[in-house]
Amino acid sequence: MRKDLRGVPLSNLAASTLVCLSIMTGTTQAHPPWDDQLDVLAEQIREEPLNPSLYVRRADLKKELGDLKGALSDYDRATEIDPAFVLADLGRGLLYLGDEDPELAQFYLDRFLEQHPDHAKALLASARSLRQLQDFATAADRYERAIDGFKMVKPGFFVELAEVQVAAGEHIAAVETLDEGLRRFGALTSLQIRAIDILADRGETQEALHRLEKLSKTSPQTAKWLLRKGEVLESAGRWAEAEAAYSDSKVELDKQLTGNRKSRSLMALEEQIGRAQRRLESRSSSQGESS
Repeated sequence: MRKDLRGVPLSNLAASTLVCLSIMTGTTQAHPPWDDQLDVLAEQIREEPLNPSLYVRRADLKKELGDLKGALSDYDRATEIDPAFVLADLGRGLLYLGDEDPELAQFYLDRFLEQHPDHAKALLASARSLRQLQDFATAADRYERAIDGFKMVKPGFFVELAEVQVAAGEHIAAVETLDEGLRRFGALTSLQIRAIDILADRGETQEALHRLEKLSKTSPQTAKWLLRKGEVLESAGRWAEAEAAYSDSKVELDKQLTGNRKSRSLMALEEQIGRAQRRLESRSSSQGESS
């Protein structure tokens, strides 16, 4: 069942895993160097060899350092000492989620959640593994419960929830989720543009355009939003309006470029506008030939 983790190199798992000690205390503190912490824990374990929390704390440190095999060994030892010490299951679940093994991650996270069903961080991790397993309905439920459980949430959580709701076919609920995020965080572009994408994909062109209009009033990236307007109109088959929007986008971009050195983002935007205009020109040409 378990993957062979021998020879696993140091990785970036620290960005996608959580330290169980901080979960227990709810705080983050400055720590001494990793080696010193490991030495201190090794000494404590020699003094208290049957204390499972010490093994979990050391496993968390090893996981942060990318020593996955060593971390698993310590989590297993904690469970051997006390099978009811479920923080070891949480640690293993987070480790396997970071190691892109959602099945094993979900196995251990479910065991932890049986004892702590409202643990927000475990619910979030479980939602992410369920999303990878394409169990979108259950993932959405756990995202919602996680968001409700956190004292402080991030805007990205609402985007993640909306994505699984779309995957589950709940497009209206997805837009409502993003709108809830907008109510909490204000006019965040990442939330609004995803809502616009969902509405455009559903053929709700006018609502998508209305939101784009509002977005353009709060964001200085006029050329970018005119390009997106053109794409929405093009997807709706409103070719002439789309062509006009692409042309306006190019005019606005040229204003930005006047007297300024091109940045990578502006160069990319220029190329996107050019592709869009060529796409419509190609369509017009093919229609002319067929007629």
